[in-house]
Amino acid sequence: MNTKNKNVIIKLSILAAVVLITFAVKPLLFKETSTDNNYLYVYFINTGQSDCILITTPNDENILIDSGDNGDEDIVLGFLEDKKITKLEYVIFTHPHSDHIGGGYEVVSSFDVDNVIMPDIENDTKTYKSLVDEIDEKNIKVTYPDDGDIYNIDGITMTILSPVNSDYGTNMNEYSIVCRLDYGESSFLFTGDAEAVNEEEMIEAGYDLDVDVLKVGHHGSSSSSTKEFLEAVTPEYAVILCGKDNSYNHPNDDTLSKLEEVSAEIYRTDINGTITMYSDGKTITVALEKKTAKNSEYYIIWAGSILPNIYYNVISIYCK
Repeated sequence: MNTKNKNVIIKLSILAAVVLITFAVKPLLFKETSTDNNYLYVYFINTGQSDCILITTPNDENILIDSGDNGDEDIVLGFLEDKKITKLEYVIFTHPHSDHIGGGYEVVSSFDVDNVIMPDIENDTKTYKSLVDEIDEKNIKVTYPDDGDIYNIDGITMTILSPVNSDYGTNMNEYSIVCRLDYGESSFLFTGDAEAVNEEEMIEAGYDLDVDVLKVGHHGSSSSSTKEFLEAVTPEYAVILCGKDNSYNHPNDDTLSKLEEVSAEIYRTDINGTITMYSDGKTITVALEKKTAKNSEYYIIWAGSILPNIYYNVISIYCK
């Protein structure tokens, strides 16, 4: 067999392997329609310098944490529509800054929302007022949670850990709702823009902060992620939601160093795009939308090992 024929056979074998991997992996990676399975899905949606996280439970109940910034509506609504979502059981607005509630009006007006959870703090902005007016117009139940409140949602336990106090003055970041989510042996901590004072309060309150996945506070700013807090959390994975080349220089270099010191695997929406995590209650799997900064290939992190996704590479191999 000549070299040319050997190369053709090798390339066809690779292509066949891609097809097999696709059919084996895709049902787990991208949940596009309602399916009866035991997986919890967490999508850290790439909306740039803002927060938006979708959580879908095994029986297709949906929790949205924040809604991006003003101008992110199309991204947020498009993502939800792509996932065939028509109803949101819970929408959590962590605090009333525009980069967390910017798409809120459109979300509330476009979807069937059962419950809204938000801190008991107002903001004198058009964005906030239009959101609250729409919530009132649709007669949606609003809860201003206390720390320690527990929500049991389709086998998921969600615990409110912050704000611990009711008065933080004018710093709205410090009113951020922080919630811990537990599904079997898998655990997540969503922190909004909670800052150092909130982190200290949660430690002093004796809350169990040790989780597998940390949504890093305030886009990786230096005002959050103290050494003591990260040592209490000891996350296996740390996710930073931030915009590419943002004017705030998020994430802060010192924050990244502290995350590395606790051996966290760091993912960033400015580098990795939308970050998908899913769990069967035992193992958390990570899928990345974009190439990583360190590698030239697109990777799926699977149960602690690395499985290359050949979608981005097979064409170049086949055409050489």
